[in-house]
Order: sequence, then C-alpha cells, then structure tokens
Amino acid sequence: MFAIIEKSSGTICGYAGYADYKPNKGYAVAALPEGFTEELTDVVVYKDGKLVFDEAKRLAREKDIVRAKIKEEAQQRIEAISWRLERAREREFLGVAGLTDIDTALAEREMIRQTSNVIEAQLDSLETVEAVRAFTWAYGEIVFSVPRRMTRKQFLDRFTAEEMAMIMAAASANPAITAWLTMFQSAELVDLSDASLQIGVAALGMAGLLAEGRAQEILAA
Repeated sequence: MFAIIEKSSGTICGYAGYADYKPNKGYAVAALPEGFTEELTDVVVYKDGKLVFDEAKRLAREKDIVRAKIKEEAQQRIEAISWRLERAREREFLGVAGLTDIDTALAEREMIRQTSNVIEAQLDSLETVEAVRAFTWAYGEIVFSVPRRMTRKQFLDRFTAEEMAMIMAAASANPAITAWLTMFQSAELVDLSDASLQIGVAALGMAGLLAEGRAQEILAA
C-alpha cells in the first residue's frame, strides 16, 4: 500500500495501490511504513522521500491509549465506592453511625487515585512502543489508613462524668488546661491521630485527672 503525500505540508492526503501511480504536481507517492494503520496517520512523517514513523509521537500516542485505560479503571473503582460513601453520610446524618464509615470510603477512594498516579508514572518511564504495549498493571489489595475522626460530643462521651468534673475544676486554676479545652471546644470534629490532642489527653493523665491507663483508652480507636 502506498500513500499520496502533499509535499508542502508532508501530510498524507490519499492512498494508491501501486508504486508507479502518477500524482499531480506538488504531490508524491511513498510506501507506508510497516505496521501502519489509518489511526497512526498523525505520527507518520515524510522525510527524504520516505514515510517513517515519528517515534516520539508514536510513543506518546501509545502511552495515551494505555493511560486512558488506567484512568477508566480507576474511575470505575471510585464509582463503586460512591454508594457506600452516600449511605455512610446518610447514616451519620441520622445519627445511627459515626464518621468511621465515611472516612473509610474517602480514604479508599483517595488511595485509588494515588495508586493510579503511581501506575501512570510507571507508564511514563517506559521508553519504547514495545514496552508500552507489553505494560500491565494491577491495583491488587489496596492498603490505606483511615483517619480516626469523630464529633466533639462522641469524644466527650469517652470521658466519665467524674473525669469531666475534675478536668473542668482543674481548668479554673491551670491556664494550660484552660487553653487546651478552649482549642478543643472550637473544633467541630476531633481526630484521635492529632498530635496536639494526644499530648493534651496524656497531660491530663500526668496531672492526675485521669486514672492510670485511661488516657490510652480514651485515645484508642
């Protein structure tokens, strides 16, 4: 198979079935490179009287094809989580569940995005068309960490009434405890992984306002 090329632009404008086809003035006939399909028209260049693949463009095109498949799989996985996230938000709104299910779905969704980015980076590192075509990937079992968030009320419920009474009484005479309580009371949500929260609860234990081991219990998941 042969192509008819417009010499001024080097673009393919038609095809011929034989090499001795006589094109009009300003046009040329050249053999198509091995492996050519019409989808590859934009990565073929006319150079020194021959049609050849622009390898950089061809490599980029092959990567784009694979990248689209990677993104499609990631999107399908994210959409599969959407119903769980919606249900978790409804249950939290109704007060029949906490934030754990919401955070789990959000964390898993974010990890899928990050995994997809890693796979795409691996794809971008490939240097040949053959390597790109042979490239495979797998999400496998995605491991992710879940923030340990809860509402302020849920956190306060972890303290006994006696503990809260002692803490409030001590705050009136201890500016450090007062400052910690003020910061805590201004937060709508509490993250048990937050360092300042952990330090504050531990300090309550060291001040004798919590029994031995209670700080660890309060901060436990």
